[in-house]
Amino acid sequence: MMQYILYDCDREEIALDEEMNFLKGYFEIEQNKFPKATIVLKLPEHMPLIKIPPLLFLPLVENSFKHGKHRLEDMAKVSAELMIDDEKIVFCITNDILKLDQSKIKDKRGGIGLTNIRQRLKLYYPERNQLLISSAELTYKTELIIYRT
Repeated sequence: MMQYILYDCDREEIALDEEMNFLKGYFEIEQNKFPKATIVLKLPEHMPLIKIPPLLFLPLVENSFKHGKHRLEDMAKVSAELMIDDEKIVFCITNDILKLDQSKIKDKRGGIGLTNIRQRLKLYYPERNQLLISSAELTYKTELIIYRT
């Protein structure tokens, strides 16, 4: 993983399967840290030859693990899925959240992940992306859609 971050990510684009292999490692580390949590990364059986900017999905993954319920309670879930068709790439990640008043929680670190990804999407995929964020009572979901044409 360190090799990927230090050496491979200095390129403007990286193969999608390389990016997903990096995320697989990230999910495995988190599963080892939180063995009672359900941590799942679902990928297509066949990964087409698609190039993307390196570490594009990482802020979404980091947010799910940073703010997820699994950090404080057993049996919580973080799940992500990559879906690809001829028209679009969809990366969806969902995590359980604690039932807390989020407006009262102030995290002095961070807060730049979503801003960063929005700026990168504007640069790499202008007018061809959607970043959808939703939350239900106990779940937080982020869906990144990149239109291929």
